[in-house]
Amino acid sequence: MGTILAIDDERANLEILMDLLGQDHEVLFASSGQKGLELAVNQMPDLILLDIMMPEISGYGVFKQLQDDQRTVDIPVIFVT
Repeated sequence: MGTILAIDDERANLEILMDLLGQDHEVLFASSGQKGLELAVNQMPDLILLDIMMPEISGYGVFKQLQDDQRTVDIPVIFVT
């Protein structure tokens, strides 16, 4: 059982991901890019599912910050949109 961090500003998308993944994995949720970055550093998930289109900081911006941080650079990221 691994830990997955889902970062998406749409609540419906987060609920779908929980339904699909919640029985086999621990799923963490962030509704903003900034909150997702904080969770990534503090929780060190095994995988990040990342929405591209978000307000304030896009998925691309989040990805860049994850790649620039030695603590999170090795966490695999899958873009979902």
